[in-house]
Amino acid sequence: LLHPFFFQSSASAATPSVDMSILQLATPSPTARLLRSHLRLRMQQVETESHVPALPPRLARLAAVLKNAPDDRERLKRLVRIGDRLPRSSLALLAAEGTRVRGCTSVVDLLALTESHGALRLEGRADSRIARGLVALLVRGLRGAPAELVLATRADALAEALLSAAGLPRVLGARRQDGVGAMLLTIREQLETAAETGTKAHGGSVDSSSPPSSA
Repeated sequence: LLHPFFFQSSASAATPSVDMSILQLATPSPTARLLRSHLRLRMQQVETESHVPALPPRLARLAAVLKNAPDDRERLKRLVRIGDRLPRSSLALLAAEGTRVRGCTSVVDLLALTESHGALRLEGRADSRIARGLVALLVRGLRGAPAELVLATRADALAEALLSAAGLPRVLGARRQDGVGAMLLTIREQLETAAETGTKAHGGSVDSSSPPSSA
């Protein structure tokens, strides 16, 4: 007979607790081999489902400022105040192509590049105060973070972790929350393109390692 764990639903098997000796039989029977295969798959699934990406330190601190607000109204006001301190758009952002974020309720532009030492450089703008607050949250929180961190993390998983850490699902609608994922996806796509083309931030401009085209 199969072990009772085999019949547990995924909802009730949040943290598998199994007699591991079952997996270490010297000459396992076909039933034991089947059970071992299912147990390993289930344990891998639980590990994946329970993984929450860690936020970069600056982003985590900003999220805590929002999370620790005494109520939802104050949390939203703090987000708007963060947006009010968003730096003005640079010439690089204004001149760049492919900066528009698809999937936001507001008009949002982001420009993500890596410095020569691999740190993330991020600029952005938005046409509404709430969206500007979200942009500023990412610009300030991800500034100086390793670009590899963003590239190694799914945009939707990082967005969910940030929104939860900041307590924002309580004050933002579903479309606004989806917009954060869209922003992070745009950042990731730009970093991937920059890595392919060798484009990096250099001083106040954009520098490409590819040779200039002849006139």
